[in-house]
Amino acid sequence: GALFLKEKITPLEKIGAGLALAGSLFEVIRPLLNNGGQGLNLKGNLLVLASVVVGAVYSLLARKYQSTGKKYNPMLVTGIGFMVGFITIAPFFAAEKWFLNAGEHSAGLALSSWWLVDYRGWIGIVFMALLGSCIAYFTYNLALSLIEASEAGVFTYLQTVFAVPLAVIWLKEP
Repeated sequence: GALFLKEKITPLEKIGAGLALAGSLFEVIRPLLNNGGQGLNLKGNLLVLASVVVGAVYSLLARKYQSTGKKYNPMLVTGIGFMVGFITIAPFFAAEKWFLNAGEHSAGLALSSWWLVDYRGWIGIVFMALLGSCIAYFTYNLALSLIEASEAGVFTYLQTVFAVPLAVIWLKEP
């Protein structure tokens, strides 16, 4: 926000961002320190890091289009984001299904029916689509229209505060 949108960052926000950056970088390289980079941890950490960078770019673009002279509605920004996401991911989804079905067919297996999902799967899909996507991104874009991107970024630190206990409770993670 400060570099691209000329937002003001307080000294306390700078300290918080520095600590978060140091902790995140440590977490990314931790697999190298523990086991020489063996296994999937390093790849997974790098993918999460890439996701965070893309999320930061999204936040800056969303803030830019909601705070300039032509202030766009947060619902419009959210809708455009979902349309771009769908157009981007649909070819990869189709290619994956085509390769998966081709592999199953050549192995003599019955073709997978990806649309045959039981009710629990559909409940999860609807929950993720409505709460985890539509409502979450709309409220985030609404917040970006009201506060600076750097301020909104501070709230992302709370994801860990909520995710760790929920992972222990729901996913039985150690």
